[in-house]
Amino acid sequence: MTATYDNLHTIHTLTTEFYKSVRQPYVQRYLPEPALNPMQAGLLLTLLEQSDETFTEESKRAAVLAALLVQAAMDAHDRIGAGPVFSESERKQRQLTVLAGDYYSSLYYSILAQHGETALLKVLSRAVQKINMEKMRAYRAENEEERLYHLIEAKNMLTSEVALHLGLPESGAGMKQLFFLQYLVEYPEASGGRTKEKLVEAAETIHSLRADTWKLQQVMEREASRLLSAYENRGV
Repeated sequence: MTATYDNLHTIHTLTTEFYKSVRQPYVQRYLPEPALNPMQAGLLLTLLEQSDETFTEESKRAAVLAALLVQAAMDAHDRIGAGPVFSESERKQRQLTVLAGDYYSSLYYSILAQHGETALLKVLSRAVQKINMEKMRAYRAENEEERLYHLIEAKNMLTSEVALHLGLPESGAGMKQLFFLQYLVEYPEASGGRTKEKLVEAAETIHSLRADTWKLQQVMEREASRLLSAYENRGV
C-alpha cells in the first residue's frame, strides 16, 4: 500500500534508509525482511511537520526512521514462537528473530542519541511499554472483539504517543481509526463478516473527528479514502 502525502520524496528517502538499515543478508536467508508501513511513516512525518517544535529535515527523517525501527523491532519479537523447538533450523530461526529485533532496537537508540533527541527516546520507550501491555491484554482477551480492540490500540500506540509528546493529542482518535481501517483491509476475516460496514463506519468517524490541525485532518481523510478504495479494488 502506498501512502498519499505531499512529501512523497521524503517518504521515499525514508523507505530507502529504512531498508538499508535493516538489511542483513545472512539474517534474510532465514527470516523475512521487516516491512515498513508507509501510512505510519506518513503520519509520523506529518505530526512532526505540524508541531510547534522546530525540526530540520534531517532531524525529522531521523525521528521517523527511529520510530519505524522501533516498530520493526516489535514486529520481529511478535514472530518469536512460544512453542517447543523440534529442529536445529527452528532453533536458529528463533534465535535470529530475537537478535534481529534487538538489532533494530539498537539502531533506533543509536540514531536518536546521535541527533540528541533524548526526549523522543523516552517517548518511544514509553510507547514500547504500552504496546507490550496492550498485546498482553489482547492475548488474555475473552472474545474476538476485545482482542481486536487491544491489537488496534497497540498498532496506534507509537503514533499517538508521538502526537501527545508533540502537543497534538486530538489526532490520536483519528489515527486509531486509520489503523483499524488498515487492519480490516489486510485481515477482513476479523470483521465477523461485516468488513465493508465496519470500514465505512471507521471512515465516517475519521471525517467527523477534528484533528489538531487542518493538514493532519486532510491527511487522515485522504488516507481513509485510499484504504476504502484498496478494499473495494482488491483482486481487481
